[in-house]
Amino acid sequence: MRIAVYLQDLDRTRQPTGLGKHAINMTRCLARTPGVELQIVTPRENLVDGRLPEGSYYAGIPTVGIPLPRKYLHRLWVLSGHPRVDRWCRANGNDADWVYSPLELYVPARRPALAVTVHDMQPFEMDLSWSNSMEHRSVNARWRTKFPAILKHSRLLLAVSDFTKSRLVELVGADPARIAVVGNGVEEEFFAMAERPRGEYLQREGPYVLVIGGLSVRKSGPEVLAVARALARQGSPVRIVVAGKGQAKLEEEAASLPNVVRRGYVAEEEMPALVRGAEAVMVLSRYEGFGIPAAEAMAAGTPAVVSGHASLRGVVGDAGIVVDVDKPDAVAEVVTGLWKDAALRERFAAAGRARAAMYHWEACAARLVEALNARN
Repeated sequence: MRIAVYLQDLDRTRQPTGLGKHAINMTRCLARTPGVELQIVTPRENLVDGRLPEGSYYAGIPTVGIPLPRKYLHRLWVLSGHPRVDRWCRANGNDADWVYSPLELYVPARRPALAVTVHDMQPFEMDLSWSNSMEHRSVNARWRTKFPAILKHSRLLLAVSDFTKSRLVELVGADPARIAVVGNGVEEEFFAMAERPRGEYLQREGPYVLVIGGLSVRKSGPEVLAVARALARQGSPVRIVVAGKGQAKLEEEAASLPNVVRRGYVAEEEMPALVRGAEAVMVLSRYEGFGIPAAEAMAAGTPAVVSGHASLRGVVGDAGIVVDVDKPDAVAEVVTGLWKDAALRERFAAAGRARAAMYHWEACAARLVEALNARN
């Protein structure tokens, strides 16, 4: 099977988001899959002298550049369906069977079938606490422009969770028969970390819970800070370490709390150890299409403390601790309890490691190939 994967961005200098991790790992796994001929198609501006940039995640994968700037290319695709990518989607001289987009993008093609990944339907959700914000209204308008073409022209929609699949059906009327759930995965470094002692971060930071992705309203930053205040009121020594940069107002508020440590950017190679050293990874979001940090926590042998909203309960199953994000004192007690009770912590850590076995990127890529073959 010949697959052309369209990647809008190849920049290695930025810390990958969950979407970026999905694109990187699914592409790399496909390139290693027997029976798959893979080619990357990307705007030429992402290449250096027509080649992948030095240190690229995608080194060794055949790549071709489209000679149009990305911002114009995507607009042309939505408005006119041109230029079609067939002329660039050729592996070893043969036309591609599929054009695969790991992100929510319409990529027009004449002969190859189109498969598009949908990570979440948040832009179409209108009853979230931030739904009336200017930012959300702007994103909603963009998605209402681009999503009809995705629905109309995709032979296959790829959801990262059962929750996202259900919202695709409920919000935009997608045909469930055209949706395959491929899931998300975790890098092998997190699984390897579960076999190692908790190490330097525990010694350096003292007991801490980790929040990944910065402080923002979408990631329940206000609720995270409410838990920090509850920990302080309860006299708990457990601190909250935040990886990633968030919204300025919440960052300023966090700076006034002595039990919140803002780490900002954390290098990829450092993150597994930071996760491993934590008493728990806390994911209090009210809306996630999947929730990769919860899966990373379980893979590394660290309990996952998650909200009961959207996809998160389904990701952790019985192996995580589901909390009410509107009850910060209760969340703080859960966090402190994991620090106090080593046996309790180890019970959830062991259950998490067992559940995380389903979150390998190779398994996600295998589900993708199976879905493509079924509809070829």
